[in-house]
Amino acid sequence: MVNFSIEVPDSKSSSYTMVTGIVFLLNVLVFAWLSFAGEKSTASSLCIVGLALNLSALMLFFLFNKKNVFKKFRLDIIFIISAIIWAIIGKWLLAVLLIVFAVMGFFTNRKLNILFSDEGILYPSFPPRNIPWTEVSGVILKDDILTIDLKNNQLFQFSLENDAVEGLDAPKFNRYCREMLNSQ
Repeated sequence: MVNFSIEVPDSKSSSYTMVTGIVFLLNVLVFAWLSFAGEKSTASSLCIVGLALNLSALMLFFLFNKKNVFKKFRLDIIFIISAIIWAIIGKWLLAVLLIVFAVMGFFTNRKLNILFSDEGILYPSFPPRNIPWTEVSGVILKDDILTIDLKNNQLFQFSLENDAVEGLDAPKFNRYCREMLNSQ
């Protein structure tokens, strides 16, 4: 049983990145407003902690966003810490919204791998889609472009990054896909 796993780029990651920046900015603004507009209390002290945490995360976010530093450091953890602060203060709606956003971040920031096996193609959608070989018209990997053509006229095409193709033997992969298509 031969399996091939190919990592494809996520075309929607830039949208999530923009929304993440907006949520950090909103967190900073609300924490700042509650810190300095209200009376001095434990809640305002926690708001100052939340402000410092989110302001530093926002600065790091804009400074290192283009360098892919955040593949190792997950900003979703900052959202969870902020949600805990909001829950302690008593702002339950904000806490729940940040928890939901953090959980969505864990799902959207995962690596997208298409798995080719004898049973078919496992496509990394939500939920994962299993495409049997009987529904596939053609698969080819050429010049770092992966093309999957389905019989229902759907076409998936991915421009692969160098590290995704580096250890992959394209002629062997294409031969395997041809064999799977011919055996159906």
